[in-house]
Amino acid sequence: MCIRDSLVIFLLVICFLHYSGPWSKFEYVPFLTAFALCLAVVMAFISKQNKHPDEYVHVAAAVYYQDHWKPPVIGSEVERSSYSVYGFSRLHTGEIAYILAGKFLWIIKPLGLDKYIGCRLFNLLLFFVLFLFCLKYEIFRVFMVPLLLVPQTWYVFSYFNSDAFALFVSLIGGYQLANSKSLLHQYLFSDLQLRSLVGLLVSAMIFGCLLLIKENYYFFDLFLLIYFIWAVVFKKISVTRSIITRIIAVVLLGTSVFAVFKGADYAVNGLSMNQKLTAIRELHADYPNKLSTPLEKKHPFRHLKERGVPLKDLVVEKKCLHKLFFSSFGQYGYGAINGSPLYYRLVSTVGIMITSIFILLILFYGGLANRCLLFIVMGLSSSLLFAAVYHAWVIDFQCQGRYLFPMLGMVAVLLHEVRHRIPLQALHPLVC
Repeated sequence: MCIRDSLVIFLLVICFLHYSGPWSKFEYVPFLTAFALCLAVVMAFISKQNKHPDEYVHVAAAVYYQDHWKPPVIGSEVERSSYSVYGFSRLHTGEIAYILAGKFLWIIKPLGLDKYIGCRLFNLLLFFVLFLFCLKYEIFRVFMVPLLLVPQTWYVFSYFNSDAFALFVSLIGGYQLANSKSLLHQYLFSDLQLRSLVGLLVSAMIFGCLLLIKENYYFFDLFLLIYFIWAVVFKKISVTRSIITRIIAVVLLGTSVFAVFKGADYAVNGLSMNQKLTAIRELHADYPNKLSTPLEKKHPFRHLKERGVPLKDLVVEKKCLHKLFFSSFGQYGYGAINGSPLYYRLVSTVGIMITSIFILLILFYGGLANRCLLFIVMGLSSSLLFAAVYHAWVIDFQCQGRYLFPMLGMVAVLLHEVRHRIPLQALHPLVC
């Protein structure tokens, strides 16, 4: 796309957004969400099978759960197709996304769709639900802004993987805890009625799912806990004995979902499951990825610390942070399809402007409570970034931006809290 075409599109978008309603109510978010959803739908239907990162093992895990409820026996023939080149199977990662996608495949089985298309439809359905939330709930539009800023998030909804479900649950979970009109708040602070009990069940299910998603989202789980403490300290949430009892009910029900799901794996494979997984990894992994393979014959991107590569070289020479940035704002397929240098310069410039203005506005206008929340978000985001870099150094040099997606839910909650305290007029045009 040439500069002229980009300017024409930009002007058309600005004119369209000018008539879409008040900026203060984020009226433009549903339109941009619909645009991103359309891109994801097109990608889902035109891209070929297994042209996206590890999609074949994700699909294999979902297909297994189409006709099963219990996890398979480790090493059984039925799970053979789910092993990656590393000898891992997504069936034993403890993520609930695969069983939900599998049951979705069972529901749409009469349509006779290809298994890849069926699994991709599951993630598209999640994106569509987010779009419906934007239309119905004005406050939820705030939570969608960080997702719209990172086009790689649209991409993960266009093919089947577990990142899309984890991102979906984190946004819904953050919305339930932060929004005073959510089902969770109605259950906690209203008289016990049918709607309140629905809030209990929905909140417990979301809490259980937050424990059964990708491990990098544990940073977001920790954020929600700290955010709740922050809300109590700064009188955002009043705590009484009745409310504590109701919170305990949510935690117990959510934990039971986690316990049933994890317990089923141990019930099938025994308490020595980890040892069995190690043995099967040795059996099915490619030679460069086997545990027994000598270090000098392993894949050159693995165990860089053990090879004597300093952490500084990982950042400076191998440009780990650059790779994380590129794969957050547009890198497709197995990392082979990239944007132009001009695109990345534009994104980085606008991104730095948005981040800087946002932080400065909170520091000047946000008040003590929101400043504290800002430092909480920055601290956990920095920890997540360090964990991603450390993983690339110690285990496998795969600097993928999706590892940092838990930040989006944290930023969404922060934006929700400060939206009425800081002037956002300078941010809306940059966001668009």
